[in-house]
Amino acid sequence: MNVLQEHYKLKKRISVLEEELMLDGEITFQKNPVNEILKNQVISLYKQGVNVDQITKQSALSKQEVLSVIKNS
Repeated sequence: MNVLQEHYKLKKRISVLEEELMLDGEITFQKNPVNEILKNQVISLYKQGVNVDQITKQSALSKQEVLSVIKNS
């Protein structure tokens, strides 16, 4: 019985933490800005005709970060 109570409490605490992290339905984390070398690589690949999904895989950036770099170039 004690184990079930502890399990319930832990699930409740995790739920509260998840709700605190939620913003517009997505969990967001503070990331470091993209460095200039990586930005140049993304822009270069984009100009060569490489699609965004492939750039994402090659650069280890999220799709949103890649699109942001392209947009701001």
